[in-house]
Order: sequence, then structure tokens, then C-alpha cells
Amino acid sequence: MADGLGALRYVRAHANEYGIDPHRIGFMGFSAGGFLTRSLVERSGPERPNFVGPIYPNMAAIKVPADAPPMFVAVASDDFLLAKVHGFPLVEAYREAGRPVEFHLFASGGHGFGAGIAGTPTEGWLDVMLRWLRLQHFLEDAR
Repeated sequence: MADGLGALRYVRAHANEYGIDPHRIGFMGFSAGGFLTRSLVERSGPERPNFVGPIYPNMAAIKVPADAPPMFVAVASDDFLLAKVHGFPLVEAYREAGRPVEFHLFASGGHGFGAGIAGTPTEGWLDVMLRWLRLQHFLEDAR
């Protein structure tokens, strides 16, 4: 948690140097990094990211704050982590809280598909996330 919050603080403090809007800072993590991403939503208070992307995270429910950021979730249906939960509690918790969530369950890809595996349903998933970011108005060219 401390490292995640430290990273957010650093990027926000240097946003002008990077030419980015400090109100459009997101946090994305894969596997254990997805767990950290979930934790930042749940426990970081006013310092939380403006959007999050837990990718093949632990899918257990979280306590979703009233001001939780928009969330993009991607996981493969053959990911071993899905055997540990019934359904998609993380996504359902967001829905029940009335917070924006986009969820992609790929037919296959296992755990650890990274930026996508050519020839599998995970191929090109980053393009889907980029479209989501644009439609959420987090990219400069958002209209």
C-alpha cells in the first residue's frame, strides 16, 4: 500500500513535468498488482487514483467507497483465481455500489496473459482498455 500511494503521490506531484493532468492519474496492476489496485480503491481515501485497472486480480468482493473511481477489469475464464470465488464478487460489489465498472471475461488466456497472447481471446485487450479510457474522458483526445 505504501509503495502504491507513494507512486500516486509522485506522479501527481510531477504531473506538470510529464505533461499530464493530475486529475487523470490511474493505477493498473496485474495479478498481485491487481490486488494492490483493489486495495488502493478500498483503503487509500482521498488519495485514490482517478481510475483503476485490476487485470486478472483476486476477484473477491471489496468494500466499495461511495466515490470509488471507474474500474476496468479483465480476466480469463480459465484463470485459476476464479476457482477461489463463486461468480464475480469484485464486479458485483462495484455494481451494487453504483460505481462505473467495465468487465471483460475472456474465454481463455489463463493467469498471466500480460498484454495479450496472439491467437487467443486476450489478443488486443489493451485496445479495448484504451477505448474505455477515451470514453471515460481520461485521454487527452477524449471528446
